[in-house]
Parts: sequence; C-alpha cells; structure tokens
Amino acid sequence: MKKVLMAAATAALVASVAVLASDTKGKTEAAPKTEAKLVGEVICISCYADHESRGPEHAACAASCAKRGVPMGILEDKTGNVYLVVKGHTGANADLQPFAGKKVALTGRWFERGGAKIFNLNTVAEAK
Repeated sequence: MKKVLMAAATAALVASVAVLASDTKGKTEAAPKTEAKLVGEVICISCYADHESRGPEHAACAASCAKRGVPMGILEDKTGNVYLVVKGHTGANADLQPFAGKKVALTGRWFERGGAKIFNLNTVAEAK
C-alpha cells in the first residue's frame, strides 16, 4: 500500500509541475533576466518527502530512483527548502543523477507559477 501511495504522490507531483508549466491562462510572463545560484544537496524528492532519506548513504537509492524517472531536486543548504529542478521543458534528472547525495552549486533561473517555485537549470557542479 505504501508503494502505491508513493507512486501516486510522485505521479501527482510530476503532473502538477506539467500543468503549472503549461498553464499561462493566455498571459506570458517574462523570464527573469538574471542568472541565479542555488547550493544544496541533490535528493530524490519522493524518498526525502516520504522518509527524509538523504546524504551519501542514500546516494545509490536516489540515483536508482532518478533512472526510473522519479524527480530529483535540491535540498537548499541555507534554508532547508526543497526545490524541483527542471531543464527547459524537461526534467533535470540526467544532469543531477551523477551528483545524488552530494552538495552541488547550480546556476539557472527561478520561476514561480501557481504557488510552486521551480529552478530552471543551466549548469551544475559539485560544490566545494
């Protein structure tokens, strides 16, 4: 039952991001013109939400989840907030998966739609 609920929650998260990204209600908002930086740990959003799994001991599981399409995100160092990371109109799993469980520095742009704050990835590198 727990696996069914997690699968449903993950599917709902992915679907809501897709809806939020496509729902502009006839309006277009200009993308922020300045590049932003985000520093934190690469996590599997589903595993973190369900049982706070993170860190090097969870890296193999997070990488496995990413390969199966479970969204990865960033647990921001300074705030403890979790952010979904996308790359254009696709997920960023291919870029983030090699850094699962590690601290990274991302560059990109912030977008907010329908209450969701999403980071649109440009570059990722392991943080020192």
